[in-house]
Amino acid sequence: MKKLYEVTVEHTVYVMAEDDNEAKWEAELALDDSRYDIQPDSVIASRVKSYIDKEWRDGQPYNQDADDERTCAEILEDERIRALRDAEPCLPGMESR
Repeated sequence: MKKLYEVTVEHTVYVMAEDDNEAKWEAELALDDSRYDIQPDSVIASRVKSYIDKEWRDGQPYNQDADDERTCAEILEDERIRALRDAEPCLPGMESR
């Protein structure tokens, strides 16, 4: 399942990807023109967990599925809700065995 990634080359872009490597590749595709001399070791990709740059909050990430019209902020919120729903409750003294 694709997740939201923040990728920094010379600029920060947001992409939907399965993992860090795909996120880097998608960012390189999105920024691939004569204005950028992209060096693979200068590309940094990380899962978005808590913060989206202000100018991207209402924007849509690169590589988003055609039928998905959510903004970066909406995707992050959906991922947070999914993580909370999927988390196993663990009360003191009730650890999984």
